[in-house]
Order: sequence, then structure tokens, then C-alpha cells
Amino acid sequence: MSRFLSSILQVLAITVSAGAPVVADESSVTKQYVADAQEVVTQFAGMLKPLLQSEIQAAGPVNAIHVCAEKAPELAQTMREESGWQIRRVSLQPRNPNAQPDAWETEQLRQFEAERNAGAAPPELNAHLLGADTFRYMQAQVTDGLCLLCHGDTLDPSVEQALRQRYPEDTATGYMLGEVRGAISLSKPVTPVENDTSG
Repeated sequence: MSRFLSSILQVLAITVSAGAPVVADESSVTKQYVADAQEVVTQFAGMLKPLLQSEIQAAGPVNAIHVCAEKAPELAQTMREESGWQIRRVSLQPRNPNAQPDAWETEQLRQFEAERNAGAAPPELNAHLLGADTFRYMQAQVTDGLCLLCHGDTLDPSVEQALRQRYPEDTATGYMLGEVRGAISLSKPVTPVENDTSG
């Protein structure tokens, strides 16, 4: 090997070691991001649901509207600062205009509905996308008894009135137990330039 070629190889080795991390295996990167995203979703839901329950017990179901409108975004912002993940809630029948899904989220929500109708269990209803500079993850939110207080087919008159006042164009009602109501959607900048459209 010539001295010139040897020098070039040494420079390349130094450049690689000093630059962005090298991804040896795309699937391992995806698995790590998925695991991290699932942990964030678990933490977010694990803090939001008890908060809803305590507020409802203290002041009735109308107070849940306040929690979802104000406390949930505050919680998402706090978790974003701690974890680096952007957290939002999306739905095909949004209550808050900020919950409008983009094209990819819309596609996944429809897929979640189809899978749920085919008998898939709630934990199985998730999707991910590793793009050139962003990793995205979605976990479906399935309607449970607590959700029905503000999203069900029959609502308490006080809840109906509060929703009309706060969300005059609300479309997030009429759900039945077990239906996909929406999803928690996460995104995070990534360093590796990879492509993975699975999920």
C-alpha cells in the first residue's frame, strides 16, 4: 500500500471517529427508539390518568375537560424538556384543533381502527417511522370507562354545556367502549440518516 493511500485511510478513520456516531445496525436503532418512545408514552399516560381520576372525584366530570385542555399540554411540555420527545395527542375526531393529525398520523389512525375491529389488543396498536432526521411513534388510545364521561354517546348535561362553551366545533363524542379514540404521537430528532417505513 502506498504512503499516500495509507495517509488517506488514517485521515478517514480519524474523521469517522470524531464525527457523528456510526450506526452499525438499523434495526437496533429502531428498537432503541421504539423502546424509549414506549417508555415515554407509559409515563405520560401513567401520570395523566390518575390526575383525571382525582380531579373528577374532587369536582365532577366537568373538571376533566380542564385537565385535558390545560394540564395535559403542561405535562407534555415538561416531559419534552426532560426526554427530548415532542408529545401530542391526535384524533380523527378532534376536540382541540391542535389535535388534527397530519397525513402519516391519519394513515396510522385508520390502520389502528382496522386492526382493532379485527380483534387486535390495545398494546398492539402502535406504529413507528424512522426518517432521515426524525423518529416518529404512535400508540393508540382506546376508549375506556373514564373516557366515556367526556367522549361517550350519552353525556351529563353539565359536560355537554361545558364542551359547547369551550369547543363549539367539538367532534370528539359518540365513542363506544373499546373503540380507538385517537393516539399519543411522539417525534424526536435523530442523528443517524436512516430510512425505515415499517410499522
